[in-house]
Amino acid sequence: MREQKRFKREGKEGKANLKRRKNKVSKDKVYGIIVFLISLAIIVLYTVWLPLSKLMGLDTDKWYMIERETALLIPVYLAMVVVFGIIAWIGWTMATTPPPAPIDLEELESWEEEEEEASEEEE
Repeated sequence: MREQKRFKREGKEGKANLKRRKNKVSKDKVYGIIVFLISLAIIVLYTVWLPLSKLMGLDTDKWYMIERETALLIPVYLAMVVVFGIIAWIGWTMATTPPPAPIDLEELESWEEEEEEASEEEE
């Protein structure tokens, strides 16, 4: 809404800029569409490879078909790598992060008292 007001002040050039901005697709949206399409393609391929290949009697010896065991092993391996990679990253972060400074209770109490005094002065 602010952009529309700003472009209205700028006149015809502002309207042209507004139209260009509305038509422009951000890189994030393009990457999202690419990831979405690749995911759909993989879902379709796995649907053909795993259950339908056996039900429909498809020949898995063709160059574009892989064996059922391989089709199962690839995602299981990738899932294992992702899960244990995240666990390793958490462990590394815990090991390399310095411990927090201990809380000094006296300092905390004095800080609370200062806050109370400040709130009483405002009233």
